[in-house]
Amino acid sequence: MYFTATRPNIMYVVSLLSKHMHCASKTHFQAAKRIIRYIKGTIDYEIRFSQVEKLNIHGYSDSNWAGNIDDMRNTSGYCFNFDSSVFYGTQRNKKL
Repeated sequence: MYFTATRPNIMYVVSLLSKHMHCASKTHFQAAKRIIRYIKGTIDYEIRFSQVEKLNIHGYSDSNWAGNIDDMRNTSGYCFNFDSSVFYGTQRNKKL
């Protein structure tokens, strides 16, 4: 879970994978290994922040209430744009 704080690009897949920690199968271990290989291949990538006089921040959010026909769960998402950097996330909520 440490990587989700330092690498927002893998936050969604790590949260999906962590739901199966108590009953992980071979497929889940393969997915975890793939995430680790991705991290190893992008270890030199970094996010740089520099001081600016005027910072433009834009935020967007959206919700889909009970839009999934199978389990009637709602999904919400957000996206924040800090000049040229984008941070995003999604969340599946409880059944209505």
